[in-house]
Amino acid sequence: MPWYIAWPFVAVLIYGVLCFLAARSVYYPTKYPAGRWDLRAQLGATDVWANTRDGVRIHGWFIRSAESRLVTLFLHGNAGNIAYRESHFREIPAAGSSLLMIDYRGYGRSSGRPTERGLYADVSLPCCARIVASDSSAFSATIVTPG
Repeated sequence: MPWYIAWPFVAVLIYGVLCFLAARSVYYPTKYPAGRWDLRAQLGATDVWANTRDGVRIHGWFIRSAESRLVTLFLHGNAGNIAYRESHFREIPAAGSSLLMIDYRGYGRSSGRPTERGLYADVSLPCCARIVASDSSAFSATIVTPG
């Protein structure tokens, strides 16, 4: 095969491999059982689950503050999972807000594989509102996100 015909195929192949690797290198999920999962009981958190519109099951921890009508939706960032966020689980409820922290798809106990589009679906208000609404005492709470 002449070089002027083979070269575009090689270029497309290299481009495809680079795109694949770039998409995979953005996320650093840590799956269950890695982390301090015993913290849930120590913190008084409740396991909560929700299904996104595309059928992925999302896991989180919810700490209810009886005095507050606010629920802080805290998104833990790129690496690890919720079991590594002890300080946030202690500080936010101590400040007077209920706290919902979820693991994105592919992180912790959530199913799926992380993608940019999937992460948007995971943190969408309808998905998180279903989790908060499952705790009937917080049904009329206002969800806030820091940052």
